[in-house]
Amino acid sequence: MRGLRPIRLAAVLVVAFCVVACGPSIRRLDEAVIHEGPAFTLKVVRYYENLPLSYSGEIGSLQCSSESTRTAPAGRTNDAGWIEVGYVPALRSPDVHAIVNAARRQFFIVDNEVLVLTGPVLRISTDGCGKFLRWDPRTLPKTMIDRVEMPAHCAPKGPVDCSRDDYDFVGDREPVYADVHVGTAGGVSFLVRSRSFKPEGVLRVYSSDFGKTWRVEP
Repeated sequence: MRGLRPIRLAAVLVVAFCVVACGPSIRRLDEAVIHEGPAFTLKVVRYYENLPLSYSGEIGSLQCSSESTRTAPAGRTNDAGWIEVGYVPALRSPDVHAIVNAARRQFFIVDNEVLVLTGPVLRISTDGCGKFLRWDPRTLPKTMIDRVEMPAHCAPKGPVDCSRDDYDFVGDREPVYADVHVGTAGGVSFLVRSRSFKPEGVLRVYSSDFGKTWRVEP
């Protein structure tokens, strides 16, 4: 039986090596600057990520840099002095230029200084990505949302709490934002359209305190 101990030890070492070698990893591929202005710079960086039993492939990171972010530390998918402001689908992309258009669709810029990040949730920065104000359509009263039927695994039919998911605002229901105005005294307003909004699918949203509170009008 003693002769089996070296074999067992070798097996343990092999397993330990595999756990380390096959564990999560990420490798930088390439990048492209997609906006360079007086207030901030935006770039998209491509990585190859390996998450065993979950995901293996290319991912894209939309990053922002300005005087407000110069002390930001490097992270898993952002460089020092940059902050990650968005995720860009990149699976099987041949190079970073193949995902530039997808990255550009995630934002627009107002007056060369205001960054507006779109998606189900609107985010606006007036200080070069130092901080963002947010408006989330999921905070609307339920009477203002034309709800979609939830998947079978979601409560109350299923066991999963899906209340924080975006089923009402994905696909052809994703909000489209326009006419964004940001004033110097705290005033913010914008127009948002979605098939999920009652009664006409369009809302005008206002704030007088830089997004701390919001007022919504059909």
